[in-house]
Amino acid sequence: MKSQGIQIRPATPADQDTLFDVWLRSVVATHTFVSEADIQAFMPLVRDYLASDKTEFWVLCACAS
Repeated sequence: MKSQGIQIRPATPADQDTLFDVWLRSVVATHTFVSEADIQAFMPLVRDYLASDKTEFWVLCACAS
């Protein structure tokens, strides 16, 4: 029987949609003072930032061990 472990690894381009989703859900849940129009305006900027090499992103994921 295989157990599930966790792994911290550098993010890959395949993680960008998930990272964006985490950002969006977090903003909507915690920034009630930000208008929907402002969130919509930030969305392409955040997508561009996640796709850039300006910051190194790491992700926590489940892995089979």
